[in-house]
Amino acid sequence: RAMGDRLPEAAALIVGQHHEQWNGEGYPLGLKAQEICLGARIFAVVDTFDAITSDRVYRLGRPYEAALDEILKFGGIQFDPAVVDAFTRIDPSDWERLRHQCLAHT
Repeated sequence: RAMGDRLPEAAALIVGQHHEQWNGEGYPLGLKAQEICLGARIFAVVDTFDAITSDRVYRLGRPYEAALDEILKFGGIQFDPAVVDAFTRIDPSDWERLRHQCLAHT
């Protein structure tokens, strides 16, 4: 791989850690709580939200409320509770606006 093809270090850290879990039961390193970089803890919540609400070839996306329930259910287990708390303060209409903007650019 050419040197210019590498991810910036901070981005690589987020990608590499976003499957770690707050309780230490994630992968690949079994990191927990503050051992997981903040960017990865945020990305884990947002990635889960996107996965639940987006259409896939094998199922339709679920509504905002279903994604929120799932994220709340796993706060303090899979997800950083402070990140979950911050996520819940974002107005659902803002998420809908962002979704439409992203879909317009794909």
